[in-house]
Amino acid sequence: MTAEMLNKYQAHAYTVFRVLVGLGFFLHGLQKLGVFGTPMVTPDKGLFFLAMIFEVIIGPLIMLGLLTRIAAVFGAVEMFVAYVQVHMGFDPMKWNPLANNGEPALLYFACFIVLATYGAGIYSLDHKVKGLKKLA
Repeated sequence: MTAEMLNKYQAHAYTVFRVLVGLGFFLHGLQKLGVFGTPMVTPDKGLFFLAMIFEVIIGPLIMLGLLTRIAAVFGAVEMFVAYVQVHMGFDPMKWNPLANNGEPALLYFACFIVLATYGAGIYSLDHKVKGLKKLA
């Protein structure tokens, strides 16, 4: 494949990336909500409950490309906190994501950094809504 051919479909590929990242994040939230037969996360779980709320809200926003940069920043912060607090446990010796099961958190963190930097792209509600174009 040539760079010219890949560049031709860049906007489409970015849209697929954005939608799949949002869908995956939303599904994690639904799992915490108990939709897939897992026990629902209750408010007494503290940050885990807050993560569920973030994932159920941020996922669809990212999928639709609505307030994408803002949603991505919140998602990146959530994933950074999840990695440091949950996976590393504030122990610098447990930095390896393969050893601490933090690989998904780091990958989502990286995806959200890309989304926050590049915005929603042209196939998004941010791009369609006149007042949100500056945020896209």
